Amino acid sequence: MAQRVVPVAEANWVHHAAPILAVVLAAGCQRGLKSIAPLGMTPDSASAARTWVVAYVPKQPVHYHLHWKYRNERGAAGGRASVRVAPPDSLRFDFRGPFGKSGAAVVIGDSGLWSKPEGDFADVLRSAPLFWTALGMPPPPKPQVAVSAMATTERRAWRYAAASDTFDFVEVRQKPLRLMAEMRRAGRIIGLSDAHFDESGDHVVSARLDFPRAQSRFSFTVDSVTRVETFDPDIWREP
Repeated sequence: MAQRVVPVAEANWVHHAAPILAVVLAAGCQRGLKSIAPLGMTPDSASAARTWVVAYVPKQPVHYHLHWKYRNERGAAGGRASVRVAPPDSLRFDFRGPFGKSGAAVVIGDSGLWSKPEGDFADVLRSAPLFWTALGMPPPPKPQVAVSAMATTERRAWRYAAASDTFDFVEVRQKPLRLMAEMRRAGRIIGLSDAHFDESGDHVVSARLDFPRAQSRFSFTVDSVTRVETFDPDIWREP
């Protein structure tokens, strides 16, 4: 595969990113959003966090077909999208929007391999963990990240704290299952995701991502989920 693209600084994200893909993975902010970060977390091991996360990873490649909506202070738009996930950390995102707009990107973990149109995706990759969580697949902790956790009968939560960013994940133990995530930088909320699973807890049926600074929201509903043996290797290559 091609070399990974290193995410650029947050200051460039919203300025350069195309509106539709920006709201999928961009950092932003929205008035009135409340932090999901729970109190009472205590230090835990990275291996324990990986054990929690692995339960969410599909056992085989999955193809999601979505309806998406995007809104900000300037208006709203919608369309269809396709997300192909090859566990544990690779996805291809294809979207169609208004006026014939379309695009695609490949992401490995929180880094992008390529995007078309070029530049639509690369500037917003640092919030990719929120998109993964919105799809029902919270990422594992990276090396040298401090992990904290807590668990009650109603919810389970874990936190990854690094020098720059902090991620909180909250699993609400109800039916249907609910999974939330929050990204903060220097104590400021960059974005939040909120995903709802089907009754069996098998896959996400709807989710939203909120970005306070951009006053924006991206939401989607899952039309269908197909499990496959493998994907054509060509989908990962840059056109």
